[in-house]
Amino acid sequence: MINVGEATPKWKEEVADYPYEWEVGSAPDAAKYIDLRNMPNIYLLDNEHKVVLRNMSVDQLLRICENLNLQQNTTTKE
Repeated sequence: MINVGEATPKWKEEVADYPYEWEVGSAPDAAKYIDLRNMPNIYLLDNEHKVVLRNMSVDQLLRICENLNLQQNTTTKE
């Protein structure tokens, strides 16, 4: 979850209870790197945090998650 504003004390308090597994950050200059015209957006990042796919639909995200889940289940069974 990226906050596109300043990391105010109020914002920090609000995100303190977000799940541990979530990456949470603040990027006041996010508009330099992310298309903010259509919010919210879903971005897929690789393991080096580079954008692989942007502005995907929920259906695309679900298909990717399903494929990753299948791959993980196949790998763990071997």
